Amino acid sequence: MRVSCTLYISLRPMPRPRVNPRGGTGYPYSYQRHLKVLREQLSQALPALVGCTAPLRVVVVVYKPLHPTSKGYGDADNLAKTVLDALPCDDRVVVSLELHKRKAPTPYLSIFAEEVLL
Repeated sequence: MRVSCTLYISLRPMPRPRVNPRGGTGYPYSYQRHLKVLREQLSQALPALVGCTAPLRVVVVVYKPLHPTSKGYGDADNLAKTVLDALPCDDRVVVSLELHKRKAPTPYLSIFAEEVLL
């Protein structure tokens, strides 16, 4: 199985958890909304991955109008965390992950996933 999609969305990196007044932790509401929208779009764009239990290789290419090493682009690990949390399958099935940061005039995201044999 091989699937791929392109989403015209500006991928936000996962922020640090915030401590609320009652001592609990969580993510900002704006990030939670972003993650929900991304989950919905990935579920529609990659229906073959919904509930997938096979080991996967995932390649993510993030395009933004900023230079990839600029502070506003986001760390590669935090961008990857956002994508893994939004995948329509459990992220424990991802056995190989590549993330590439590129500069483009319009922000978008390309994802390629394929089943691998272990």
